[in-house]
Amino acid sequence: MAYVYKHTRLDKNEIFYIGIGCDKYFFRPKDKKRRNIYWQNIVNITDWTYEVIFIDDDVDIVKEKEIELIKLYGITTDGGTLCNMTLGGEGTLGLSPKNIKKCFGLSPTGEIKEFSSLMEAARFIGSETFAPNICHICKGKHNFCKGWRFGYTEKDLYKTIISTRGKIKNKSNGLSVIIWGKSPSGEIKKFENAYRAAEYINGHHTLVRKVLKGKSLHTKHWIFSYSEII
Repeated sequence: MAYVYKHTRLDKNEIFYIGIGCDKYFFRPKDKKRRNIYWQNIVNITDWTYEVIFIDDDVDIVKEKEIELIKLYGITTDGGTLCNMTLGGEGTLGLSPKNIKKCFGLSPTGEIKEFSSLMEAARFIGSETFAPNICHICKGKHNFCKGWRFGYTEKDLYKTIISTRGKIKNKSNGLSVIIWGKSPSGEIKKFENAYRAAEYINGHHTLVRKVLKGKSLHTKHWIFSYSEII
């Protein structure tokens, strides 16, 4: 026997999670362990209830029902109400190139990597819980996750940086301004903008900009320029 259950938050009377279980005592719906951080954040601020809404002896049918209900209510990153990390079907089986877009990642060191799905990218940088953040980055709502930028195309990796207030921090016809940095040891490195440079040297972008404008000789012993440094 297997079943599908739902969790409802009482402050909004809203379904926030769809899951499946296979224990005959319906223990899984009540279990607070093995939940993602977004689920934990919700139950930390509101009471919640659970309800078993579908039961069948065929596990495959139960998985299909879970996928159907998750699609119906929608994951929060797609405008829905659910904090689920996958599209259903027993964990990550619901996530495949057919039902989630591939994406590209730009590492803190400037390397570009292609991923078959957002979940694959999330696992690569450390945890499946990063998947919603990566989705927001791809949609232009966030800038970085673990120092990485993400996009559905390689060109998206170089979109303008957005401030926490939703304002564009740097303008260059929709693309970031490439700058060059010279380390204290003489290493030459290219950055897509002052923010990435500051992040790389663990400094502040305003100090990087002062060097770029000639108001300072260096910051953290790094020299920066809009043209390639020799």
